[in-house]
Amino acid sequence: MKKFLQKQFISLSEFDFFLAEKRAEGIRIFLLWVIPSLILFYLIEKYFPHSVRLHKAIQEGIGPNLWNVIGAFGLFSFGLSIIFPYSKWILKSAKNILENTFAIGCLSNGLLIGQWFFALNHNDLEWWKVGFWGVTSGALIFVVIVFNFCIWYLATLVNTEKLDFMNRISKINFIWRLLIGISICFIIYAMFITTSNT
Repeated sequence: MKKFLQKQFISLSEFDFFLAEKRAEGIRIFLLWVIPSLILFYLIEKYFPHSVRLHKAIQEGIGPNLWNVIGAFGLFSFGLSIIFPYSKWILKSAKNILENTFAIGCLSNGLLIGQWFFALNHNDLEWWKVGFWGVTSGALIFVVIVFNFCIWYLATLVNTEKLDFMNRISKINFIWRLLIGISICFIIYAMFITTSNT
């Protein structure tokens, strides 16, 4: 079985999944969104602390609903790109949706980090409670950021300007591509339906 699978996926190598040269670009985009949103959060808290409208906008920006919906479409289109790696239209659509999802996530991350810092510095809890809450909530924020970078990672894999990964995917037997792509699409569809009913 192992030899059979190796034969089916022989076109792929571990280096196809490590995008070291692209990492700096992802971090740059992340900072370009996070830093302005941090500054925005600070200005609102400092100069408009009683503005219900602005604080509601911040909460909507932090809320995951938009990221979840667009991200679901992006992952669905990624599944389709595995099935049809020759389709430039599908690849470009997947790339654009995933990149926009990443940008929205970065904006939300910045607002969330700003809210986290503000909560740490403006509370009446005992020091050990502040430390415990700060570490646990900080860890959760880190997980959210990692999830968002996973979206960026997928966007780089379907990059229409550099099709190394997708060219290798196209060499895999269509049945395997179909199974993998349908599995991704089905999982995303099931998650989307489940969360939309809650």
